[in-house]
Amino acid sequence: VEPVRIRAYFPETLYFNPALITDGRGKALLNVPLADSVTSWRLTCMGSSLNGQLGSTTADIRVFQDFFIDIDFPVSLTQNDQVHVPVAVYNYLQTDQTIQLQVEEDDWFELIDLPPKTVTLAPSEVRAVYFPIIAQKVGFRKFTVTARGSEMSDAVARTVEIVPDGREYLITESGRLDGSVTHTLNIPHDAIDNAGRIFVKVYPGLLSQLVEGLDRMLRMPYGCFEQTSSATYPNILILDYLQTTGKITPEIEMKAKGFINTGYQRLLSFEAPGGGFEWFGKKPAQLILSAYALMEFYDMSKVHQVDPDIIARTCQWLLKHQQNDGSFQPAVRILHDEMKEKLNDNILRNTAYIVWTLANTGYDGPEIKKGVDYLRGHLDDMKNVYTRIMVVNAMASVDPKNETTLDTLRTLYDIRIEKDDIVFWQAKSETPTYGSGTAANIELTALAVQAFIRCNRKYADVSKAINYLVRQKDAHGTWQSTQATVQALRALLLAEKTGAAQNHAALTVSINGREIKNLTIDHTNCDLLQLIDLKDHTRKGKNTVTLISEQRAALSYQIVGRYYLPYSHVTPPRQEPMSISVDYDRIRLAVEDILNVTASVANNRPQPAHMVIVDLGLPPGFTLIPDKLNQLVDNGTIEKYSPANHRIIVYLREITREKPLEISYQLLAKFPLRARTPVSVAYEYYNPEITTVAPPVSLFVAPKK
Repeated sequence: VEPVRIRAYFPETLYFNPALITDGRGKALLNVPLADSVTSWRLTCMGSSLNGQLGSTTADIRVFQDFFIDIDFPVSLTQNDQVHVPVAVYNYLQTDQTIQLQVEEDDWFELIDLPPKTVTLAPSEVRAVYFPIIAQKVGFRKFTVTARGSEMSDAVARTVEIVPDGREYLITESGRLDGSVTHTLNIPHDAIDNAGRIFVKVYPGLLSQLVEGLDRMLRMPYGCFEQTSSATYPNILILDYLQTTGKITPEIEMKAKGFINTGYQRLLSFEAPGGGFEWFGKKPAQLILSAYALMEFYDMSKVHQVDPDIIARTCQWLLKHQQNDGSFQPAVRILHDEMKEKLNDNILRNTAYIVWTLANTGYDGPEIKKGVDYLRGHLDDMKNVYTRIMVVNAMASVDPKNETTLDTLRTLYDIRIEKDDIVFWQAKSETPTYGSGTAANIELTALAVQAFIRCNRKYADVSKAINYLVRQKDAHGTWQSTQATVQALRALLLAEKTGAAQNHAALTVSINGREIKNLTIDHTNCDLLQLIDLKDHTRKGKNTVTLISEQRAALSYQIVGRYYLPYSHVTPPRQEPMSISVDYDRIRLAVEDILNVTASVANNRPQPAHMVIVDLGLPPGFTLIPDKLNQLVDNGTIEKYSPANHRIIVYLREITREKPLEISYQLLAKFPLRARTPVSVAYEYYNPEITTVAPPVSLFVAPKK
């Protein structure tokens, strides 16, 4: 039997060329290898001539064959799920065709029906054929089906992720590598088999630090202004850095500008009626959020076209809120006598933040001097670490050599926390965007670094603060929250401009006494993240990882361990800051039945939980019916929601202890299965340490009666 070619290449973007040069007649010939998708591609072309004339066009490229099959896989499955994989069979031939469908067996799944399936299709008939399997091994796995027809044949391979049936745990160790370092990571003996992994990341330079977290930032929720803003900002910082250092390439520039343009269009939708910006674009606008918007639009204008009116309009909106004494008052005044100290600190914080923004966005009007004079006259009102840091940054942006600026900087230095080779500043209250805990400490430390560098002081302590920032990087390549990540990147950029780059080193990576990888860092790869996967050498129990640098090079590193515990081995905490439960009206149903789901989220602390994200797991083989969620948006119960692959992201402005929240929605069963739902998670966006998880539930969907 002749082999059938397997279609397995299904990219979202088929071809990209940022700088195609035509001949003298304006013509160019492209040889574009087509993907395996049966679809219509949209070709978009933009061009410019030597004398500046512009033009653009679009065209369709139709890829078709008269007979083909496709696999409708869910985004992911959980280990031990049993699912009837639907294979759609399309017969557009002019005659009947008898087709034999055969699954290529593999060790990652058990095929319940072993014999091949045979179907006969009339002309232009489409039919679904189901193959029941049990997913057994974790990882990204390939599923291949061959369809041999009496007239024409086809074969297709699709990939699905099989996730472990347990709760994920991450261990991270990071720092500066100067000589050698050894860390021991422990994988519990009751962890799920073959799901544990250790990998090492080495950052030779700043660009590798910047680029690593981009994909994660782009995947973060972007349902409110600050989230959209902070997912866009890293692209702005990277593009500006690459252009300034001459390291830009057409490919990177085009990709970054595409992300920035998407973010820019989203950001504009959050301008509140009457001016300024608010988390969800509603009135009244928020002062500090609007100042943050102004700074981002200004920085964006350096690398991307920005409507100058949005910058001018936001600047003027801020300026009209300045009081006669030069201050910027909080939107809601606190009138009780016992809260006067907090009110004064909030006024100082607002004023410092807005003056800092105005001074760094090209504005030089008299309002800046009035604001600085107010700050200098009210330094005794600084009761908050965040406020003190912002006051220093504001004054340093205007006059970094002024004695009052330097004196205030010294008071900031005096309240640092120093431990061995790290220095950081600790938040004792929420930041203006509700950050607290470690995320707030990172944000404060990054802002403090910016202040010290602007004033050209305490470089030894700046280095120790940079050590702290490097060590706080999470396993996903970011610094927990978006605000912390953006400010950490800004601090690293400033530090890079004042320090010498290191671009030569030799590195050895070992695990459990076995040498695994030798790396050479030089000018050809000093901007690239080096990733060493130690999965094949990871074992349960203690794993000792050693990094040795032959040269005393200031490299940064991170060692990440990942493992999963069965949910039966996970002990829930007695009292979580927040809690979530997800209840299904039934766990056994049939194809095309509707499943009613209720997610309950509670805040168990006296203070409100601000900007809460509820990440609801969408079971495989189900599709969302949006009606009930749309009603919750319309009546103000939730701010908004967005389906994303196998999840539903719900955005909440606030949850109080007195008012737990219920989110009701409906799902439609698409095909037979016995599967575990993904976990559902609720967390504070600006303080992701406050996280609660609802374990998965087993669902059974029978064939349609």
